Order: sequence, then structure tokens, then C-alpha cells
Amino acid sequence: MDRRSNKAFKLDDPVNWLNHDASPALAQEVISKHGGLSEQQCIYSGCKKQALKNMMVCVEHGHSAYKWTKNT
Repeated sequence: MDRRSNKAFKLDDPVNWLNHDASPALAQEVISKHGGLSEQQCIYSGCKKQALKNMMVCVEHGHSAYKWTKNT
């Protein structure tokens, strides 16, 4: 079974849909699910992004769905 949930995104260019970057929308969803961002910085070495609330890492370093879209 696929563990990723199905998502729908509005496309800016339906003709060029294969190049659509869904990562900003996924990042916003993860931030919302965690209740926002904390005042703390991500603990990953060299990362200057804000950590998610009640976590020590940012969206990029802490969420597999976000990493999956960024790496493909």
C-alpha cells in the first residue's frame, strides 16, 4: 500500500504539468499540521530555517513527503 496520501494541486500551466513543483504546497500543509513554525532554528548542520512547532527540524529535514517531492 502506498503510504503517501493523494493530493490535488491547481496547476499554473496544465500543458506543462510534469514540471509542476508541488513542494511549496506540501510544505505549507506540513507547517499547518504542526501548528506553525517555532522560534527555534532547525538543528541540521548549516540549516538556517525555522523548525516546526514542537519539533527540532524544519519542513525540509523533518518530513518524508516533502523530501520525496524535492528529490524527484
